Amino acid sequence: MPFGRNNMLIISILFLILCPPNEGINLTYIIKKDRDKLQPSCIAEEFERYEAIGWVYPIPTNEAGIPKITTKFIPTINSEYNCNFSKNDICSKRWTLRDWMVDDSSMKTKEFISDYRWEDIPTVLISNSSKEFKERIEVDKVFKSGISVRANGTVELLVCSGWNPYNHPCYHFNIDNGEIYLNKYPVLPQNISNVKSTFVEQYKAFSNILTHDEWRNFIISFDETMTIKLFDVNLNRTVIKHAGDENFTAMYLMVRSNNASLWKFHENEFLYTNTTQVSRLGPQLMLFSKDLCISLLISKCEFCDMVFFYQDSTGRKVLKDIGVIESSKWMEIKLKEENIQMDKINIFVETKFRDPSALNQTGYWAIDNVRVCNENEVKVSYLRLNDLTMEEEDFISCQLIKKPNWRPKKHEYQNVKDFPEVTAVSNSTSIKLSWAQENTRNEINYFVQYQANDICTLEPHNLKRLRSSGFLTTKYNEVVIENLMPFTLYNFTISSVLHEADKSIYFNTLETVEPTFEELPHKIQLRATDSAVYVSWQNVPCTSVYGRLIYTLIVNNTRLNFTKKLSLETNTSHKVDGLQPYTHYSLLITTSRNAGNIYKGVHSHTIVLNFTTLAGVAPPVENLELYSMDQNSASLRYDLPRKSNGIPTEMQVKRCNALSFSKCKSYISKIRHCPLWPNKLCVYVDNLMPFNLYSFKISVRNLNTEDFGKEASASGYTLDRVPGVPTNVTYKTVDCHTSTDYCHLNITWLHPYYENGTITSFNLILNSSNVKEDGEDDKYIHEVYKVENKTYMPKYSYQIKYVPYSTHYKLYIQSANTMYKSSFTQLTVKTDNIGDHINQTVKLLEKQSDRILFKIPHLDHRLDFYVLTIVVQDFETKMEIKPDIMENHIIAENICHKFGNTWVSQVLKVENNNTETVTIGGSKNGNIKPNTKYCITFIITNRYKGSEHNVVYYEKLETPEAPLQKNQRLTVVIIIYMYLKKRKIISTPEENNENEYESLPFDDCTNNCVSNDNYDHLVHK
Repeated sequence: MPFGRNNMLIISILFLILCPPNEGINLTYIIKKDRDKLQPSCIAEEFERYEAIGWVYPIPTNEAGIPKITTKFIPTINSEYNCNFSKNDICSKRWTLRDWMVDDSSMKTKEFISDYRWEDIPTVLISNSSKEFKERIEVDKVFKSGISVRANGTVELLVCSGWNPYNHPCYHFNIDNGEIYLNKYPVLPQNISNVKSTFVEQYKAFSNILTHDEWRNFIISFDETMTIKLFDVNLNRTVIKHAGDENFTAMYLMVRSNNASLWKFHENEFLYTNTTQVSRLGPQLMLFSKDLCISLLISKCEFCDMVFFYQDSTGRKVLKDIGVIESSKWMEIKLKEENIQMDKINIFVETKFRDPSALNQTGYWAIDNVRVCNENEVKVSYLRLNDLTMEEEDFISCQLIKKPNWRPKKHEYQNVKDFPEVTAVSNSTSIKLSWAQENTRNEINYFVQYQANDICTLEPHNLKRLRSSGFLTTKYNEVVIENLMPFTLYNFTISSVLHEADKSIYFNTLETVEPTFEELPHKIQLRATDSAVYVSWQNVPCTSVYGRLIYTLIVNNTRLNFTKKLSLETNTSHKVDGLQPYTHYSLLITTSRNAGNIYKGVHSHTIVLNFTTLAGVAPPVENLELYSMDQNSASLRYDLPRKSNGIPTEMQVKRCNALSFSKCKSYISKIRHCPLWPNKLCVYVDNLMPFNLYSFKISVRNLNTEDFGKEASASGYTLDRVPGVPTNVTYKTVDCHTSTDYCHLNITWLHPYYENGTITSFNLILNSSNVKEDGEDDKYIHEVYKVENKTYMPKYSYQIKYVPYSTHYKLYIQSANTMYKSSFTQLTVKTDNIGDHINQTVKLLEKQSDRILFKIPHLDHRLDFYVLTIVVQDFETKMEIKPDIMENHIIAENICHKFGNTWVSQVLKVENNNTETVTIGGSKNGNIKPNTKYCITFIITNRYKGSEHNVVYYEKLETPEAPLQKNQRLTVVIIIYMYLKKRKIISTPEENNENEYESLPFDDCTNNCVSNDNYDHLVHK
């Protein structure tokens, strides 16, 4: 290969190594100018947000000129879980873990770091005006320490075995823009001028090693082999390496600079362990979002693993399993889980060896900078300058520490004031934020963080509210946040690189239009008294409140036309009084957001409950009567009050003697209905003194009440009285004998409603009113119905035996006791006729087209004779009955109907027991027509012991048609035969049916052919 091509290839490789191509770096530099002030800021996104970002600015000449740098993540999530691990930090105490310790002194705490912890390392100004060797960094005899530096000229770096380099051996690095010289001195000379001629190691660079406008990073180390090294992190190479030949113990690291220079000496504390275990990762974490996001830095040995997980009801949920990473290097990781269904969580970390064979090794696991994060967070760094002029603006920028040769594009903004006012328009589930436009090109990102405030001050909290949070980014001057919780105060933090101070505002979402189901009254309790009702329900838990709540309570009774209303109440406990005892009421509880909705009857919810007030004191009884009394007892009856205010269950009766009212006696008993009058209530008082005036007071008590009601009174003297008159006397003839002339007479009557006095018996007297032909007196019957020991009955029945047929009596009934008798109740009694108890049915024998035959009944041996009158009627409605027939009132009253052809067929007198057959029809007894309906009335007049009575029977029938004559019968037979032949029911014998041929439709054919409308071809069978 020609030399020119080789030279070109070497130059190209060196260029790629020293100047690698820039990838997309998410770093934005913004400078805000307000008159003569500069306000720079730098935004890191994506992967760069967790890298170290350094500011470049003119190096000041004194420490007062060092600007203040503040860095924050947006959104900024403050949590007690966040911890950077320092022995002096209180969070380290909360993070106390078994076998985990804070490392604040080992060699690892001084290792070079390039992540965002670099920004927290203090910046130290060294110049010729500074005290010499004011920064002394203690190191171990074997150490590795990271250093970052910006300088205007040459700097000196010393590793000495004592605190005073002028008294102890030192390695001396002299670093200028292009060269590095290492010298070793027994003691540091007071004036070093020949470093370039006496060096033990030298390094010359192609480009500047130090510069004032870039942070340069080095690692200086001293190992067990007495070898000292200087490693250039930016070039990723060891630039100085020297092996000492004598015993040297490193103790201090010191720097010096004639010109102003800025230094960062890397030192960081962290949490670590050397044992395999499962430990809880810090304190319990309260989740204020539905998504879990924890950012932390980890470091571990190459054969070690780390597993982060949490436990839920279903088991172990792994958040992150960290396997192979570069040994001892720090790496940022995130523990993430979406839609986690817990408000509190314990995260665990398991430290273990990847290979079980490594159990004899010493493990190493470390964590640092644990914080609650957001997946879309960004990092913003602000530079606060001190007395910097506009001419020095071009010397200001920010850089990635790993890539100091790259600069972000600068965005300038003039006259930017404080964050503009923010206005909000909200509904129940969204809020729209808007503010004045600050950049017409929409190049500035606004970061909006929101978090709901739970109205519950104590547990349990509303998890939906707690987790209603988020983070949005927009380049416009408005943003709409949706899916919010109703009736909730939200904290909004709006951040922008144009404003170092965040804009914090608070806005509420509106309440829901209608109350939710959880906001309606639950666990409603009703407690009714006799005149009021107490209603209460459970207060709506703060976890379920989504707006204001007002209640309207209405108690009504439509039957009583009663309504009482409590309007626009906010309490959950109320009393409604003015109610009547033991009355049914309806309670309506209407829940709404405001009075307007209740008035309009919209967006409201009504619950209807029914209740009954308790029983009250009963009113006095009604219609109290002292209906009976004798010398030793009294009987009272009464009605319950129509409005009893409850269910009366007990009664109290007081009896007071007029001679001694102070000695009134009372007793209580259950309320009982009267045995004689079920609709009435009765009470009986015994053991009274004769011939005294008593007053009786009766009151009742309702169920579940304590007091008896008002009293009703009645009074009377204890003496025998005339008993009341029996009422509702009736009789009935029963058990009539078939062979004798007697029946029994059942007599019933009701107990006197107005009893008045004791009844011991009833007298029943039966006087016959029939006068014999021989002039004998009327027959007299007297019976006595005994009543023992007041065994009264509502209705009495007594039977008088052997009362003859067809006899008229006067019945007299009276009640009586040992002293008095009542007046009589009189009733006329007629016993049954004998004809009512014997069978005299006329039997139909035969009916023809022109006559009807009947068999008349036998003559009963107890009858003198009977007369049978037969009346025949047809059903010709247009024909009237002849007047001479209707003149006989017996016939007129008993015939079938008052129309039609009517005649008296026969009148027969039967005086013996011979059965006879009577025929109705013929010219003598009237003509009977064929196929005609008739109704025949049989009137039997019985003669019994000189008196007559009638018995009537009916027969409805229809006569048959008249029979045909001989010639008529022949004609009918001929007609039937012709009809059957026409229908081919009568057929001739079959002949040759071997072949059947189809004929044309409707053609005549013989029996060996077929006529079928559906065929037009020959059919062979």
